[in-house]
Amino acid sequence: MNNVADLESKKIIILDDSELWLQAINIWLKNWGFENLTSCNTSKRYLDVLDDSYDVIIIDYFLEEGIEAPSIIKKTKEINEHALIICASGLFVKDGNTNFDKMTQALNAGANRAVPKEINSIGDVLKSHLHIRNHSEYDPQDPFAFDYRKLST
Repeated sequence: MNNVADLESKKIIILDDSELWLQAINIWLKNWGFENLTSCNTSKRYLDVLDDSYDVIIIDYFLEEGIEAPSIIKKTKEINEHALIICASGLFVKDGNTNFDKMTQALNAGANRAVPKEINSIGDVLKSHLHIRNHSEYDPQDPFAFDYRKLST
């Protein structure tokens, strides 16, 4: 994916109520070279361990007991405003239909991306965003000011 040395330093936290998904995504992320991973299966545990040191945050949209990602994303932004927040859900795309309403709610709450809960979708976002964010001229306060043509240099 990227230079392994670059990935090892990235700190990632994942919030998902599915233990099976947490195990699977941890395996994939480790295979890609990420070493510093924290997994949380409840929003309470997530909010207890979340701090501003995380580089990447991956949050499932539909969480335990009817909790949805927008409320957690808003709290996340208060604690860590600079992390890449990816909201992922298997229900964003179902039976060929895209749930733009839920995706828009996640983005409006502060997520950087809302993607289907598929490892390739998450991997593509990680690859592109981490490459951009490592560029010396990228400003997280004004990401749209970045000249993306510079990525080819």
